[in-house]
Amino acid sequence: MQRYEFRPKAKQGVDKYIDVQAYERQIGGEKVGHTKLSRIGYQRNAALDNWRRLIFAPLPSPSYCFDSISYFSVTGSKRAHALLALLNSQLLEWRFRLTSTNNHVSTREIASLPGFRFAFTTPHDQNVVTPLVVGQRLIFSGLQQSTFAVELIDNGAGWSAQEVWSNDLLPMYMSSPVLVGDRLFGFSNMRRGQFFCLDPETGEAIWSSEGRQGDNAALVVADGRVLALTSEAELFVIDPAGSEFHPVARYTVAESATYAHPVPTAAGLLIKDNSTLALWRW
Repeated sequence: MQRYEFRPKAKQGVDKYIDVQAYERQIGGEKVGHTKLSRIGYQRNAALDNWRRLIFAPLPSPSYCFDSISYFSVTGSKRAHALLALLNSQLLEWRFRLTSTNNHVSTREIASLPGFRFAFTTPHDQNVVTPLVVGQRLIFSGLQQSTFAVELIDNGAGWSAQEVWSNDLLPMYMSSPVLVGDRLFGFSNMRRGQFFCLDPETGEAIWSSEGRQGDNAALVVADGRVLALTSEAELFVIDPAGSEFHPVARYTVAESATYAHPVPTAAGLLIKDNSTLALWRW
């Protein structure tokens, strides 16, 4: 069991086999039919020092779970993939670690994880920006929406999301922000595309570029620098400590449009354009 993926071949241990007919006779009742349902499973054993304690994945059908795997049915759910993403998110991982004190992931702990909903709509009923978890806050944006932060609040009757700041001048549309230290870096669709840096604590801008940087940009962090690849195949290397938009370097890395995120590797930087995949080194 891995995040988002059920592997039929185990990495360790020995293969185990089940007598299906004996199992069905012994278990009986409704539970026998669970093996054929659409289910999400999760690991019940996850060490306190694991990089991830919450590990959820779709279970194949049919499948039989031993005591180290628990599950719940998502048969008929139209939002099973969204639920899977939420359960594997940094946000619920952070929340789970606040109260977990041992290596066991119990069904009670999973059932008590907070779920919340608040109004957030865009003109085309979509949202491309990946939310960014910063401490106890969730920062995101969308088309014709401001960039804003919400904080999860336990009001005694349940969990709710309370807005703590909003920045109307630097919205995001298709580009997701990244965090370096105590600074958030993003790309706004305002002014025909502009880079910006803001304080995730207050939402106030530290700097923003003049604009006309392109339709979109994909941002990643590598070796302490922000790498920003625009859809026009321009790669900007940004010093996160700078007081203004002044790229350390700028390169043209393709002859056609680049929409995919650049991928830093030990061998160099992978760049995907419309038709080719290239490895860049400097």
